[in-house]
Amino acid sequence: MSSFELWMIIGMMLATFVPRWLALSLSARYPLPLALQEVLEYVPVAVLIAVAAPVVLAPQGSWWLSADNPALWAAASALLLARVRWRARAVPTWVVILCSCACFALLKWV
Repeated sequence: MSSFELWMIIGMMLATFVPRWLALSLSARYPLPLALQEVLEYVPVAVLIAVAAPVVLAPQGSWWLSADNPALWAAASALLLARVRWRARAVPTWVVILCSCACFALLKWV
């Protein structure tokens, strides 16, 4: 490994570490406003949707919104089970994940 590569790795490490460290160290001293905390609660859901939507709605690079799309059915079953889980707390999270994967597998290879 050359010294240039080593300095590049150190630079990338600092570029990712410093902003995170600053945010964490400042958040301990200065609490976020309540409105911002409420908004930040929705960030994980938004990121999950942003990652999953292209895979479900356009698995081959173009829109595929038909009954032949197994990913669409698997997502629908996951949403349905997640809704049941959220309302009744009767279904564990792993059951939601397992059932949606099974739905996708059955529709993909049958």
